[in-house]
Amino acid sequence: MLKIVDQGPKADDFSLTTLEKKIRAQLPSEYRRFLKENNGGKPIPDTFKFYNTISEREDESDVHLFFSLEKNEYDSIFNMLEVFENRIPQSFLPIARDSGGE
Repeated sequence: MLKIVDQGPKADDFSLTTLEKKIRAQLPSEYRRFLKENNGGKPIPDTFKFYNTISEREDESDVHLFFSLEKNEYDSIFNMLEVFENRIPQSFLPIARDSGGE
């Protein structure tokens, strides 16, 4: 079972609406609920397996932490939107980083 630790304060509707206005899109209901309940944090366990179609084998990666809605935090979604502004498509939303920092 997935557990989230080191969460931020619970996200409120105002913060969620502010994000939706910034990205000009509505967040999926499951992600809205995740932010309301956790607002970022570190998952335990933090690794997951997936099938790598390039190497044609099972591989493993991790989620070091999920970003929060705290505007003044380095690891906030708002900060990451600025950091990645011209590096990812506008329709993408950065929600987490791996242990390599990406």
